[in-house]
Amino acid sequence: MFEQGTIFINALDSIDCACFDHEHGVVGQSWYLDVQAQGCGDRNYFVSDFKKLKQKIRTFVRRRLDHRLLVPSHPAVRRRGKTWQLGEAERAWTYTCPPTAVLQLPALRADRASVTRWLNVALQQHVGEELRITASLRESEAEDGLYFRYTHGLPGHEGNCQRLLHGHLGRVRVQENGSHCQPLEDYLAQKILPRNMHFLNSQHVTARGERLSLAYASSQGYFAATLPCQHAIVLPAMESSIEAITHYLAAQLRQHVTPIPSAEIICYEGLDKGARCLL
Repeated sequence: MFEQGTIFINALDSIDCACFDHEHGVVGQSWYLDVQAQGCGDRNYFVSDFKKLKQKIRTFVRRRLDHRLLVPSHPAVRRRGKTWQLGEAERAWTYTCPPTAVLQLPALRADRASVTRWLNVALQQHVGEELRITASLRESEAEDGLYFRYTHGLPGHEGNCQRLLHGHLGRVRVQENGSHCQPLEDYLAQKILPRNMHFLNSQHVTARGERLSLAYASSQGYFAATLPCQHAIVLPAMESSIEAITHYLAAQLRQHVTPIPSAEIICYEGLDKGARCLL
């Protein structure tokens, strides 16, 4: 046996969440989770059983981190009961939700660095002292397509997608006869998706003015939010699934750009899944 050995698991899981940023508001995010574990080898020269380690870490991450809103410990972030006040004045967001829908980090910013620090401490405590755990987060390495950050909530979903302010780092690719169509992606970037957006069903809107309010009840509880209108895209009586978002973006291209019958739009919900639609 050896005294110390190291194993690694790349892309052990993918994490979809949202982070509150003081400047940009609630921002969708997706990361791959890579893990390294160091420990003593057993009689089979195993540092750890890959399957058991993956299950243990994946279960923990999906329960504590995935599909949550991540907020910093900052004076601009306040909680009163089940309602979070995020930011100040006209740029403020509010979020009413069950406690399990938000994770507050011990940091002044909710970003990849602070999430990674929290995750390493939490995973080490969860796994125990027999292994030394090192976790890292990374985004997609794909180079083509338009990247955009968005949030949404699906009240009819059986899992954590029903949380109103969870999000994704998505990618849109428009192609014509299999070739990349940059002008149409540029139009989406400049006119439809110029900033982090929240997609929502028009049936969930409770008030609209300079700010938009929405609410719904799901199996996990009651969810409500207010946000600046410039961050909202209201879908006409459609839930904000990736299929509906893809069809909405395709409709925007058909309406405002000369139609290209052979073009197709491919829209990712996070890193590895999504929907496609012909123009």
